[in-house]
Amino acid sequence: MHRLIKNPGCFWLFPFIFCLCALAPIEASRAQFVIIAPANSCIDSLSMRQLQKLFKGQPLKTCLEMPVQIVEYAPVSDAFYKKLYGLGVYAIGKHWLRLIFSGERVLPPKSFSEPRKLLKFLHEHENAIGFLPEDVYRKNRQNAIKDVVIEGRSHTDSLYVLKAKLKKK
Repeated sequence: MHRLIKNPGCFWLFPFIFCLCALAPIEASRAQFVIIAPANSCIDSLSMRQLQKLFKGQPLKTCLEMPVQIVEYAPVSDAFYKKLYGLGVYAIGKHWLRLIFSGERVLPPKSFSEPRKLLKFLHEHENAIGFLPEDVYRKNRQNAIKDVVIEGRSHTDSLYVLKAKLKKK
């Protein structure tokens, strides 16, 4: 067996990396999400049903005259969609492709991997709505962006619907 492992000092590294990769989605699934919009947006509050409809490209009777532009934060989009629908980003992507190719009047989601670029885009498009993990939102908070109230509760409320699930001891 020692012939198969050329560098036995690195043998422990592979299981360690595997464990880290396996645990990463678990941590992301515990994240709390903040729904955000430009400060000048007329969208201040949504029900959970309205939020689910919006992020699937379904029209809502809102104060906006144009379709809503969904803005995704790519590093946690899979965890967000699993929390919102119980579906992964792949299934949501397939849904959006069906909408686009069926001729629906929708704007496909814009995805950003950097919070500053996402916030800049939101600030420049009053018809946009997006999400960030709460910790990223707090670090990058700007006056030009507001958090949207969901089910009558702010993201700081203990009963907020997109609150992180706490570990049981």
